[in-house]
Amino acid sequence: MFTIEKLKFKSILDIEELTISDGVVCIVGASGGGKTTLMRHLNNLYTCDEGAVFYNGRNVLEYDPVLLRREVVMLQQSPVMYPGDIRENLLAGVKFAKTSHPNEDEMKKALSIACLDKPLDENTDRLSGGEKQRVAIARVLLIKPKVILLDEPTSALDEGTAERVMDSTTDFCREQKISLVIVTHSKALARKYAQQLIEVNEGRAVMKEVTE
Repeated sequence: MFTIEKLKFKSILDIEELTISDGVVCIVGASGGGKTTLMRHLNNLYTCDEGAVFYNGRNVLEYDPVLLRREVVMLQQSPVMYPGDIRENLLAGVKFAKTSHPNEDEMKKALSIACLDKPLDENTDRLSGGEKQRVAIARVLLIKPKVILLDEPTSALDEGTAERVMDSTTDFCREQKISLVIVTHSKALARKYAQQLIEVNEGRAVMKEVTE
Protein backbone atom coordinates (compact mmCIF):
# COMPACT_ATOMS: atom_id res chain seq x y z
CA MET A 1 0.00 0.00 0.00
CA PHE A 2 2.71 2.49 1.03
CA THR A 3 6.44 2.32 0.37
CA ILE A 4 8.91 4.72 1.94
CA GLU A 5 12.41 5.20 0.57
CA LYS A 6 15.20 7.22 2.24
CA LEU A 7 12.76 9.56 3.96
CA LYS A 8 14.24 12.42 5.97
CA PHE A 9 12.17 15.14 7.58
CA LYS A 10 13.77 17.87 9.69
CA SER A 11 15.39 16.20 12.69
CA ILE A 12 12.27 14.09 13.29
CA LEU A 13 12.34 11.22 10.78
CA ASP A 14 15.15 9.24 9.18
CA ILE A 15 13.69 6.11 7.56
CA GLU A 16 15.79 4.20 5.05
CA GLU A 17 13.07 1.83 3.86
CA LEU A 18 9.58 0.83 5.01
CA THR A 19 6.65 -1.00 3.45
CA ILE A 20 3.16 -0.61 4.90
CA SER A 21 0.75 -3.32 3.79
CA ASP A 22 -3.02 -3.43 3.34
CA GLY A 23 -5.18 -4.37 6.32
CA VAL A 24 -4.83 -3.13 9.90
CA VAL A 25 -1.45 -1.55 10.65
CA CYS A 26 -0.50 -0.20 14.08
CA ILE A 27 2.29 2.31 14.61
CA VAL A 28 3.62 2.37 18.17
CA GLY A 29 6.51 4.00 19.98
CA ALA A 30 7.54 6.54 22.57
CA SER A 31 5.87 9.94 22.75
CA GLY A 32 7.64 12.38 20.45
CA GLY A 33 9.33 9.60 18.50
CA GLY A 34 7.80 10.54 15.14
CA LYS A 35 4.66 8.36 14.89
CA THR A 36 2.22 11.09 13.91
CA THR A 37 4.78 12.80 11.69
CA LEU A 38 5.22 9.56 9.76
CA MET A 39 1.45 9.18 9.38
CA ARG A 40 1.11 12.72 8.03
CA HIS A 41 3.51 11.88 5.22
CA LEU A 42 1.20 9.12 4.00
CA ASN A 43 -1.37 11.53 2.55
CA ASN A 44 1.04 14.39 1.86
CA LEU A 45 0.10 16.56 4.84
CA TYR A 46 3.88 16.77 5.31
CA THR A 47 6.43 16.66 2.50
CA CYS A 48 9.74 14.94 3.15
CA ASP A 49 12.98 16.90 2.87
CA GLU A 50 14.66 13.93 1.20
CA GLY A 51 13.45 10.63 -0.19
CA ALA A 52 9.92 9.70 -1.23
CA VAL A 53 6.62 8.18 -0.12
CA PHE A 54 4.75 6.00 -2.61
CA TYR A 55 1.06 5.08 -2.47
CA ASN A 56 0.14 2.10 -4.64
CA GLY A 57 3.42 2.51 -6.50
CA ARG A 58 3.02 6.20 -7.25
CA ASN A 59 4.81 9.07 -5.52
CA VAL A 60 2.29 10.89 -3.31
CA LEU A 61 3.59 14.20 -4.75
CA GLU A 62 2.17 13.17 -8.13
CA TYR A 63 -1.39 13.05 -6.77
CA ASP A 64 -3.70 16.01 -6.52
CA PRO A 65 -3.52 16.56 -2.72
CA VAL A 66 -7.29 16.95 -2.37
CA LEU A 67 -8.01 13.78 -4.33
CA LEU A 68 -5.36 11.87 -2.36
CA ARG A 69 -6.87 12.99 0.97
CA ARG A 70 -10.32 11.88 -0.15
CA GLU A 71 -8.92 8.40 -0.71
CA VAL A 72 -6.50 8.37 2.26
CA VAL A 73 -8.44 10.10 5.04
CA MET A 74 -6.73 11.13 8.27
CA LEU A 75 -8.49 11.58 11.60
CA GLN A 76 -6.50 13.73 13.99
CA GLN A 77 -6.28 12.96 17.71
CA SER A 78 -8.31 16.10 18.49
CA PRO A 79 -10.83 16.04 15.65
CA VAL A 80 -12.46 19.13 14.20
CA MET A 81 -16.10 19.65 15.15
CA TYR A 82 -18.09 22.01 12.96
CA PRO A 83 -20.78 24.30 14.40
CA GLY A 84 -24.15 22.61 14.50
CA ASP A 85 -25.46 19.17 15.30
CA ILE A 86 -24.19 15.63 14.82
CA ARG A 87 -25.99 15.27 11.49
CA GLU A 88 -24.24 18.33 10.05
CA ASN A 89 -20.87 17.03 11.24
CA LEU A 90 -21.44 13.63 9.66
CA LEU A 91 -22.48 15.21 6.37
CA ALA A 92 -19.42 17.47 6.35
CA GLY A 93 -17.22 14.45 5.65
CA VAL A 94 -19.13 13.16 2.65
CA LYS A 95 -19.39 16.69 1.24
CA PHE A 96 -15.60 17.00 1.33
CA ALA A 97 -15.14 13.56 -0.16
CA LYS A 98 -17.89 14.12 -2.73
CA THR A 99 -19.38 10.71 -2.00
CA SER A 100 -23.06 9.80 -1.96
CA HIS A 101 -25.30 11.51 0.59
CA PRO A 102 -26.08 9.04 3.42
CA ASN A 103 -29.64 8.59 4.61
CA GLU A 104 -30.72 8.72 8.25
CA ASP A 105 -30.33 4.98 8.76
CA GLU A 106 -26.78 5.01 7.36
CA MET A 107 -25.82 7.87 9.66
CA LYS A 108 -27.32 6.10 12.67
CA LYS A 109 -25.48 2.91 11.72
CA ALA A 110 -22.17 4.81 11.57
CA LEU A 111 -22.82 6.21 15.05
CA SER A 112 -23.66 2.72 16.24
CA ILE A 113 -20.34 1.37 14.90
CA ALA A 114 -18.63 4.18 16.83
CA CYS A 115 -20.65 3.15 19.92
CA LEU A 116 -22.34 6.52 20.28
CA ASP A 117 -25.99 6.55 21.28
CA LYS A 118 -26.94 10.13 20.51
CA PRO A 119 -29.68 11.67 18.33
CA LEU A 120 -28.59 13.19 15.05
CA ASP A 121 -29.94 16.59 16.10
CA GLU A 122 -27.76 16.73 19.24
CA ASN A 123 -25.57 19.86 19.17
CA THR A 124 -21.88 18.98 19.20
CA ASP A 125 -21.21 21.74 21.75
CA ARG A 126 -22.88 19.50 24.32
CA LEU A 127 -20.66 16.49 23.63
CA SER A 128 -17.70 15.35 25.71
CA GLY A 129 -14.25 14.90 24.19
CA GLY A 130 -14.77 11.15 23.86
CA GLU A 131 -18.17 11.63 22.21
CA LYS A 132 -16.65 14.07 19.72
CA GLN A 133 -13.97 11.49 18.89
CA ARG A 134 -16.70 8.98 18.14
CA VAL A 135 -18.64 11.41 15.94
CA ALA A 136 -15.41 11.96 13.99
CA ILE A 137 -14.88 8.20 13.63
CA ALA A 138 -18.44 7.82 12.32
CA ARG A 139 -17.80 10.70 9.91
CA VAL A 140 -14.81 9.02 8.27
CA LEU A 141 -16.57 5.63 8.17
CA LEU A 142 -19.42 7.17 6.16
CA ILE A 143 -16.90 8.31 3.52
CA LYS A 144 -15.74 4.70 3.01
CA PRO A 145 -12.29 5.72 1.71
CA LYS A 146 -9.68 3.19 0.69
CA VAL A 147 -7.45 4.03 3.67
CA ILE A 148 -8.20 5.57 7.08
CA LEU A 149 -5.36 7.03 9.13
CA LEU A 150 -6.27 7.16 12.83
CA ASP A 151 -4.11 9.14 15.25
CA GLU A 152 -4.78 7.91 18.81
CA PRO A 153 -8.48 7.40 17.95
CA THR A 154 -9.53 6.31 21.46
CA SER A 155 -7.33 8.56 23.61
CA ALA A 156 -10.36 10.24 25.22
CA LEU A 157 -12.21 6.98 25.93
CA ASP A 158 -12.13 4.62 28.89
CA GLU A 159 -10.62 1.20 28.26
CA GLY A 160 -13.91 -0.66 27.87
CA THR A 161 -15.43 1.84 25.45
CA ALA A 162 -12.19 2.04 23.49
CA GLU A 163 -12.19 -1.71 22.97
CA ARG A 164 -15.82 -1.75 21.80
CA VAL A 165 -15.21 1.10 19.38
CA MET A 166 -12.11 -0.55 17.92
CA ASP A 167 -13.82 -3.96 17.69
CA SER A 168 -16.70 -2.58 15.65
CA THR A 169 -14.55 -0.18 13.61
CA THR A 170 -12.02 -2.82 12.56
CA ASP A 171 -14.83 -5.29 11.76
CA PHE A 172 -16.54 -2.70 9.55
CA CYS A 173 -13.31 -1.81 7.75
CA ARG A 174 -12.52 -5.46 7.06
CA GLU A 175 -16.03 -5.96 5.64
CA GLN A 176 -15.65 -2.89 3.42
CA LYS A 177 -12.02 -3.70 2.50
CA ILE A 178 -10.81 -0.42 4.01
CA SER A 179 -7.24 -0.39 5.29
CA LEU A 180 -6.52 1.14 8.69
CA VAL A 181 -3.27 2.72 9.83
CA ILE A 182 -3.49 3.44 13.56
CA VAL A 183 -1.07 5.44 15.68
CA THR A 184 -1.48 4.28 19.26
CA HIS A 185 0.34 4.35 22.58
CA SER A 186 -1.62 1.26 23.66
CA LYS A 187 0.39 -1.94 23.31
CA ALA A 188 -2.74 -3.93 24.16
CA LEU A 189 -4.65 -2.34 21.26
CA ALA A 190 -1.75 -3.00 18.91
CA ARG A 191 -1.45 -6.65 19.96
CA LYS A 192 -5.18 -7.23 19.49
CA TYR A 193 -5.77 -5.59 16.13
CA ALA A 194 -2.52 -5.22 14.20
CA GLN A 195 -1.81 -7.39 11.18
CA GLN A 196 1.39 -5.40 10.79
CA LEU A 197 3.21 -3.64 13.63
CA ILE A 198 5.66 -0.78 13.18
CA GLU A 199 7.64 0.77 16.03
CA VAL A 200 8.87 4.33 15.58
CA ASN A 201 11.40 5.75 18.01
CA GLU A 202 13.79 8.67 17.57
CA GLY A 203 12.73 8.94 13.96
CA ARG A 204 13.57 5.36 12.98
CA ALA A 205 10.96 2.80 11.98
CA VAL A 206 11.31 -0.91 12.72
CA MET A 207 8.99 -3.75 11.78
CA LYS A 208 7.98 -5.78 14.84
CA GLU A 209 6.58 -9.26 15.11
CA VAL A 210 2.83 -9.32 15.75
CA THR A 211 2.12 -11.50 18.79
CA GLU A 212 -1.20 -12.43 20.34
